[in-house]
Amino acid sequence: MLTHRFQSVAYLAVLSSSRANKTPAAFSTTAFLHTSYRALGSAINTNTLIRQRDAAHHLRSKPTFISCAQKNQQSKRYLNFFGLFGDDESRVPKIDKTELTKIIEDTASKGRDKTKYVIIDVRNPDEVSQTGKFNEVVQNLPLPSISDGAFTMSGDAFKNKFGFEKPDLDETIVLHCKGGIRSAKAVKMAQTAGYTKVLDYSGGANDWFA
Repeated sequence: MLTHRFQSVAYLAVLSSSRANKTPAAFSTTAFLHTSYRALGSAINTNTLIRQRDAAHHLRSKPTFISCAQKNQQSKRYLNFFGLFGDDESRVPKIDKTELTKIIEDTASKGRDKTKYVIIDVRNPDEVSQTGKFNEVVQNLPLPSISDGAFTMSGDAFKNKFGFEKPDLDETIVLHCKGGIRSAKAVKMAQTAGYTKVLDYSGGANDWFA
């Protein structure tokens, strides 16, 4: 059908040309076919370009569906680029219950001065009172206080406000909360304050008292 249509167009084009040049309308089969093929080739090229244009338009207009997980990952990458996402787990050194038990036992028997460990519970005081401390050597420093700059305070101001010696930069801070979310944030804040030896017990109270 397409071939016949463009053969007719070619015929009309040759006929019009012959009239304009005042030549007979009749022409050879060879001339007709030559003109027809040129017209057909041009039409095919044009039709191909139209198809490519329509395909490109379809791809642009086709909605892209992104899962919630993909959106979350995109948000994390964006926030991490600007240093705003405090839960970048790949940068948080973690320990398990067995490792924390050993640290607590060593600190309880040898003392903080010997072990150089400072174990901190970042839960709120009412949460600590409900479950009790992991051990008497564990100190309580709520996450909101850390957010307010506790690790940047002077040693005297820190001790007066929280009741224990501020961690030295050469000590290892061990942080935990209820389930690992707040302690991971506290790790990032401690690192920002200049502490390089920071550990996160991500199991938290949920794991410890299970």
